[in-house]
Amino acid sequence: MAVNLAKKIFVVQPQGANYDAAYKMIREAAAAAGVEVFRMDDLLRTMPGNVWATTLQGIENCDGVICDVSEPESGNIMYELGFASALQKPAVLVANNFDPILPLAGMRILRYASGLSGDDSAFIHYLSEELRSAMDSTAAIGESGKEDSAPDSVFISYSHKDQAFLDRLIIHLSPLEKQGRITVWADTKLKPGDRWKEGIERALNESSIAVLLISADFLASEFIIDNELPPLLSAAQTRGTQILPVIVKACRFVREPTLACFHAVNDPKRPLANMDEAERERIYDQIAEAVELSLGV
Repeated sequence: MAVNLAKKIFVVQPQGANYDAAYKMIREAAAAAGVEVFRMDDLLRTMPGNVWATTLQGIENCDGVICDVSEPESGNIMYELGFASALQKPAVLVANNFDPILPLAGMRILRYASGLSGDDSAFIHYLSEELRSAMDSTAAIGESGKEDSAPDSVFISYSHKDQAFLDRLIIHLSPLEKQGRITVWADTKLKPGDRWKEGIERALNESSIAVLLISADFLASEFIIDNELPPLLSAAQTRGTQILPVIVKACRFVREPTLACFHAVNDPKRPLANMDEAERERIYDQIAEAVELSLGV
């Protein structure tokens, strides 16, 4: 479906020369996607006034937002993202490298190279594709498209060689499942005689959030790469399915562009297999908390 050339995207950014360079790349990506972008300072040049009121008006009148979350400790940035979410505005998140705060864990965030040159061609390409998808989609931030009456479904993708990590994660998610707030699905739920491929496809289509237990075995699995990841990544773009990568063993996660744009719950340099039991339990609890935050439960 062609993108409406009249679509206007409001850009929320911190201030500084580095962010001006990033804005230059954002403008290039927007031109390639056939949409227009503007920032608060663009608005002030045409209608001077109160900065805060002008910013909120810009968000209210736009068709979507690009939010630079490179400084997640910034109260203004997080407030403006929340304001856009409350207005059901489609949002694309971008950032240079940073340690994500928990509410952003698992959200799709396109990373760009820091610096004043503004010549990260890969970022420009991926952002233009993301803008096309966002403007063609009716999904707002965090929307799954499911009816409120049904519990949200959590799909866990993993390699069978990492089942010990799956088993412990399910223990941490079980209180939410027992309360009827979520349903947790992994292929261990399949029973003898079930049509396993149809069961997995149904679970993928129903999931509102996906936890990926990533290792070299996960990335080497043809079934995961060919059958589970594509529908999950598509759902993340079209209906807001949340992707929560968890690094269980050292692997090439940060060098996989389709996955590295999602912030992992734990530092990729500190996989679960390298942690002691207490540290692993803390990460499992963070996953459960991220599920609660992402699903609003």
